[in-house]
Order: sequence, then C-alpha cells, then structure tokens
Amino acid sequence: MILNDSTALHIRLKKQFLEDYIRKEIQESLKESIDYNGFEINIQLEDDLALKLDTQKTLSRLPLFIKLEKPEGLFTVEIDARILVDVQTKFNIDQDFTLTTQTEIIDHEWVKEPEAKLGVFNFSVVSLANFVLDRLKEKFTNSFDESVNNKFSLPQLIANQFNYYKEFDIPNTLLMVKPCPNSIQLLEITDHQDVLECRGYLNGHPIITSKEFKPEDNNTITFQKLSEVESNFQVIRGAFSYNDLTSIILPHIKTLEIAGKEIEIDSLQIEYNDKLNIDLNLVNPFAALIKVNLSLDYNPDRGLELKDAHIDVQAKNIFHKLGAPVISKVIESRLEDYFPFDIQTSLQKFYASAKSNIPQNDKVSLNVKEGQVKLTNVDFKKEGIFVRLKIDQLSVHVAQK
Repeated sequence: MILNDSTALHIRLKKQFLEDYIRKEIQESLKESIDYNGFEINIQLEDDLALKLDTQKTLSRLPLFIKLEKPEGLFTVEIDARILVDVQTKFNIDQDFTLTTQTEIIDHEWVKEPEAKLGVFNFSVVSLANFVLDRLKEKFTNSFDESVNNKFSLPQLIANQFNYYKEFDIPNTLLMVKPCPNSIQLLEITDHQDVLECRGYLNGHPIITSKEFKPEDNNTITFQKLSEVESNFQVIRGAFSYNDLTSIILPHIKTLEIAGKEIEIDSLQIEYNDKLNIDLNLVNPFAALIKVNLSLDYNPDRGLELKDAHIDVQAKNIFHKLGAPVISKVIESRLEDYFPFDIQTSLQKFYASAKSNIPQNDKVSLNVKEGQVKLTNVDFKKEGIFVRLKIDQLSVHVAQK
C-alpha cells in the first residue's frame, strides 16, 4: 500500500531523557528524612540507574544508599546499607495516544546489608528492607504514575515541536514554507541500546508560497496508531503571486540594449485573465508603455512553453513611435531565447533551499531526506501560479541532541 500526501517520520529520543526523568522523580520522592525505630533514615539514589525498555514496559534497577542515624548518649549510632531495587513500569498508549503507566516494585537485592559503624541495632534486615520498599511504593511508584499521566502527552510533545517549524522563510526570496501537518500516524516505540525510536507518518499538505498569500494555520493535529510501515509519497504545493515574477523578469530585461543603450524599466505589473498580461513602463532610451500579452503551457518534457506572444509598444512621442517595432522585436527575441523555461529545475532549487534552511534549535535536530522530486502540475489562475511537486519517499528524521 502507498500512502498519499504522507512524509515518513523517524523519531529518536535519548534514553537518558527517560532516565533523567525517573531519577528526578526518585530524588524528589526521597528527599525528606523519615523515622524508623528511633533512627533517622535517609535514602539516596547513589549511581546511574539501569534501564531496559520492552514493547509495553520499562525495567529500572535503582541503586539506593541507605543511611540511619540515632543519638545514643554521647555518641550517634550510624548504619550504612546499599540495596538494588527493581521497578517495573507498564505503560499503555491508547488509540488517541494518551499515555498511562502502572509502576510496581518487583524485586530487591542487598549489595551491602546494614552494618553499624558504632553501637548496635535491634531490627532485622528483612524489616528494614520492607520499610524501604514500602516507602518507595508510597512516595515514588504512585506519584511517578500520576506525574507521567499528567505531564506526558505524546501528541502534545510532538505538536509543540512542530509549532517551532510551522513556518520559515526561504532566504533571498519572497517565499516562505509552511509544513501544514494535520495528522500523525505512529508505530510502537522500540528500544535500541541508548535510544528510543518511533516510526510513523506525518500527513498534510505542505506548501511553498508567497508571503502575501499567508495560508491559514492548522492548529489541530490528530494522532493514530499504525500497524506496519508503508511506502509513501508527499505532494508539496506551491503558490506564487505574479509579483514574485518581477524578480525573475526584470534582471533579463535589464540586459537588453537598443542602439548601444540599455533598456531601463522603472515599474512592472503582471496580471492574469485567460492570458498573462505584463505592463512595463519604459523610461530609457525613451518613454513608453510596453504591453506584453502571452500564453504559457506546461510540457512535462520541455517545461513552460511560450505561445501566442503579442507585444505592443505605446510610445508617447511621435518620433519614438518609429522605434517601437525595434523594441518589440528585441523583447520578442529575448522571450524566444528564454522559453521553454525549465520550471522544474527552478522549483527543485526552491525545495533544496527550503530544506537547507529548516530552523534548528539546541534540543532537537531535524533532517529531511527524499527520493525523486518531480513537478506534476502547473496552473495559472487570476490569483497566482499554483504548482505541485511530487516527492517520493520523503522522510523527516527528528533526533534529540
């Protein structure tokens, strides 16, 4: 099956991100000292925790340092111990990508059983272990589930990132890019050594457009689960105003000469009404209004082809009217040299420039890869020029820095 208007999405998150979050929650839950059999007990996460992710659960091994203190006359009884606690967190991502977790302690192992540096203690190792585990259950496992359920909305996390890329300019042009996503399909999260990976598809109608068009933002992104990877292609729309053509046309006109004098144009206006109508105000070598009327057809093999060009030079001075046919011939010759115009290559350059200028930030890197980029349609309308680029196997790679 081939997915239309879809961009493959490849997300890589450092597992350290999840480890840091678990560490922070543990430290927060254990920061207060507690009383146990007359002892003041402090529990600390001592070293890096070990983390393993399965398809629907995480296994965390927590290395805890336990310190107990109790005043005894002139002395203080001090007891040190180290214990490894295995915590399992089952998680479920609903159809709407709501994340829920259920955390429980499944095992423990003493690395160093309680040992008094000074004095004695009158409790068993088992009773201390049970107390520590109950404390973890009370202060960590329940609060961790509640925190995850409240803070970790996968759709919101992704949507927040895409807000950063919702529009950006193409340098040295009057154009901008709007990704315009409307839905995201994701596969299961998988574990790969030190990273978590998730693949899927970003669906929508990205557009390269004139800034004056200002397409409306789509602020709603829906999420769906996906069962398998598919082939995909993405259609990128282009919407260009006729004002954008002035920056393309004027440089070519300025290179024209008549009787050794450069043609000077001080204004240019373009409209479309069944045909392309271009009005140029000539100020040198004489004052005149040049009206160009032409049709353009798109040929996939040759590009934009010129048809039915008509040029009318309306000089104000009667003597200058005699030179009007010469001006017409020069412009007509230049048009014939300029067409057919390879619009596909030009649009591919716009696309490459847009890709190389995707905004980056200090937290996430975003790279784009693609297969063949092909122009499929060009449509001239009164409002502007509208094109479509078909991009095979377009993919976006998002990685946490």
